[in-house]
Amino acid sequence: MPLPFAILAQASSSNRLAIDLLAILSAAGLVALIARKINLATIPCYLIAGALVGPHALGLAGAGEGGTAGISSLATIMLMFIIGLQLDIGSLRGGLVSMALVTVIGSVACIALGWPVGLLFGLSSPGAISVAMAITISSTAVVLRIMEQKRELHLVQGRTTLGILVLQDMVALLLMASIPLLALWARAEGQNADANEPSVNAMISQASVSIGGIAAMVVLGRLVLPRLLRAAAFSQEVLLVVSAAVALASAVATSALKFSPELGAFLAGFLLASTPFRYQLAGMLAPMRDLFLAVFFTAIGLSISPALLLQHWWIVPLSVLATVVIKTLAIGVVGWACGASGPVAVYLGLAMAQGGEFSLVILAQSRTAGVLSDSQTSIAIMCVVLSLIITPNLMQLARRLMPAARRLPPAWWIRKSMLRDATAHPQMEGESAGAPSDAGAGPALGSLAIIAGFGPVGRAVADTLEKRGVIVTVIELNPRTVEKQHAMGRSIVYGDAGNPEVLHKAGLDRAEAIVLTMPDEEAVLRACRTIRQIKPDIFIAARLNVLSKALQAMQQGADHTVVEELATAEAMSRQVIIKLEQRAAGEDSGPKLYQLQG
Repeated sequence: MPLPFAILAQASSSNRLAIDLLAILSAAGLVALIARKINLATIPCYLIAGALVGPHALGLAGAGEGGTAGISSLATIMLMFIIGLQLDIGSLRGGLVSMALVTVIGSVACIALGWPVGLLFGLSSPGAISVAMAITISSTAVVLRIMEQKRELHLVQGRTTLGILVLQDMVALLLMASIPLLALWARAEGQNADANEPSVNAMISQASVSIGGIAAMVVLGRLVLPRLLRAAAFSQEVLLVVSAAVALASAVATSALKFSPELGAFLAGFLLASTPFRYQLAGMLAPMRDLFLAVFFTAIGLSISPALLLQHWWIVPLSVLATVVIKTLAIGVVGWACGASGPVAVYLGLAMAQGGEFSLVILAQSRTAGVLSDSQTSIAIMCVVLSLIITPNLMQLARRLMPAARRLPPAWWIRKSMLRDATAHPQMEGESAGAPSDAGAGPALGSLAIIAGFGPVGRAVADTLEKRGVIVTVIELNPRTVEKQHAMGRSIVYGDAGNPEVLHKAGLDRAEAIVLTMPDEEAVLRACRTIRQIKPDIFIAARLNVLSKALQAMQQGADHTVVEELATAEAMSRQVIIKLEQRAAGEDSGPKLYQLQG
């Protein structure tokens, strides 16, 4: 071993966790810089970096059991929580039934096709099914990141892919819950036989208790979490801390119920996704999501063994090829049969032809339950990792094949489908293009305006714009105001106007103008900077208290500023002159309260 590596290895014996984390983050940061220079996707590069610094190569990380396992476990738990937080079934308004059919039928088809292939590779029946279940789930993190970079989320293929990924993650919960049954099957076939193994009745009883516990967690979460977050919403710091505590508590609870802690974290995120606080939380956790993604995939790369890859040089590439072919055919054909056009079906099949985050969790659970051996699990993990590495190339291939796929006629038994009509989702394709132009008070200034802050100033601006036929969406940090206005039918989003997730939910991509009326000047400056970065051409109006802050806001991107001290001085001067003229003419009506508007 070279001298620097030997010294590092000796130091790691006293502080394995710190050394492993240093190696993982350093490698992830370095490959991210290199990937940016050569225009490669960063997530596959994280996997390669993990393999290079892992115990099977340079040995900078992962040599001990404690450090890497703890880092990977925490990163996986928090990543699953964030993925769950980003899932919202209610947002899949169009084509939900078709997407659900593609997800369910496609998953069954992948398992049915993958089972015999696994048998051909020498796996037992329960082992082959567990691997087939694992590769059925595609990668939400990798595919979503690529679609965001290519700006495909507003296209029909992007929306459909995202919808199926969301539903696949829900299917993953059922697949993970079925691992104990596969373990029972494996024991019945004589694998890992143990005289102390539980009886069938005991396992059924335990499964009933575990499933009942999960159901109780869901019911309790639906009842308690909205109230808990509402109480914590007085401070964004407290809201974030409470949410993280909920994720870890749920992970501990599912672990006690004999399920994986990753399942609990995902479940907590999914339950929080149904609350009004999800967009604010998602935006606050976005930097942490990127950090956990880097740690998660780099830590997964530590398990890649070049020696094992060479030893099974024909199994791993063939398994990757089998995975891509099976998933492309299953998802693509099922998508076309459920109403997708030819180009969309091709995109679906190739974009979702890889394994995913839940694939790794299912494989780890299968190994723990005795369904798969260590070597079988390692080979399956390498298959998933390599499929993730080639995902950007598969998606690029899909884009090239889409024009030729237009020759494929749609399924004749489905006359109309939301999966083939690119204008079928009004929320994403100019929902307010038909904004009222005959709204009596004059021409509309724009189809949509966003008002951040719904105090007296925000209300006055909203009333004025709505009288002119402008559709108004409000961003507000007071949960009581959000609940009250939502109950009155107003379009309102809880969150901070400097939070990109909140801005996107409010419709920033479709808005013509945004008016910042919050009394917090620093929040206004942050919002100006964020909004201008996201949408350079939008009109930004900002309310500030003093002139110096107004000048800063204009430097950050504000087009128009209103300085309260100057507006007050101007309005007060007018009122004083009017009052003096009335006194001189003998028309003074006595003391009067003047209220400044907007």
